[in-house]
Amino acid sequence: MDLIDQLYSRCPVDQIRFDKETPFETLQEHLLKIKDINEYYIKKVLKKIIDLGLYEDDTDWIYDEYVTLLNVTEQDQYSKIDSIRYFFDSTDNNNDKLYVDIYEKPNLISASGTTGFRTWEASLFLCSYILANKQLFEGNNVLELGCGTGICSILLSKLNIINENYVTDGDSELVSNQLVKNFELNDILLKNREQKKIKLQRLWWNEDTIPSDIDIVIGADITFDSTLFDALCQCLLQCLQNCSMCLISATIRNQETIDSFISITKSLGMRIEEIERTTTLKHKKNLLAPIVIYKITK
Repeated sequence: MDLIDQLYSRCPVDQIRFDKETPFETLQEHLLKIKDINEYYIKKVLKKIIDLGLYEDDTDWIYDEYVTLLNVTEQDQYSKIDSIRYFFDSTDNNNDKLYVDIYEKPNLISASGTTGFRTWEASLFLCSYILANKQLFEGNNVLELGCGTGICSILLSKLNIINENYVTDGDSELVSNQLVKNFELNDILLKNREQKKIKLQRLWWNEDTIPSDIDIVIGADITFDSTLFDALCQCLLQCLQNCSMCLISATIRNQETIDSFISITKSLGMRIEEIERTTTLKHKKNLLAPIVIYKITK
């Protein structure tokens, strides 16, 4: 990953690999763009450049810019929305970079009653699975449950391999506001929405109507609250009246919790099997808990 990509992905400053190939004018342009949305991060980057003695011919600008940010604190950024870029390995034989941009508040577990303000590791693992198994999704109608930031559905839209994409969450405000902004940030919503390929809608499990023309259901990190398992599993059972499989990516924070989900799933006559597992991700070196993808069928 080159220097500019590291900055847009908000690579921790102590892990940034500076290179001699990036002209200062290019770096300067992107530093100013990122500064507009995350001043504190750029303050730390400039401090790193100063400490390393880089770009000696441009130290005046670097020092002047750093001084303007001296009073910016981490707390100032804490409640602000950032734009983070997630890069994925493309299996295509071209040199185009595959990435998704997401508006989020990475320091918050939840905000305004929703977890849709940050991208969870289970979503990233599901994205990797989608890329490695694109043939499963080609030409199909996909329903995402509990979409959060929408990163999985946005990736599917960028791949342009599915027919219709139902992007759902139980939070109406999230669906009509933050989710729309994330699609628009990736320049894919309006055109596809006119073609009715992408449908953003609220879906309360076991209450709202399930679309009848779905082929595959996906969901990431929707198994963290055991009080919702009955509704979730009933929803999955309803989905399987029309679709061939449900793929659920789950972070195993508590084994008893996931065992409860598996037990309820089986009690309703569904089959559930583990098809992928990881303890590492490209975007994060060490995970606090393993992530498993379950395939659920009738």
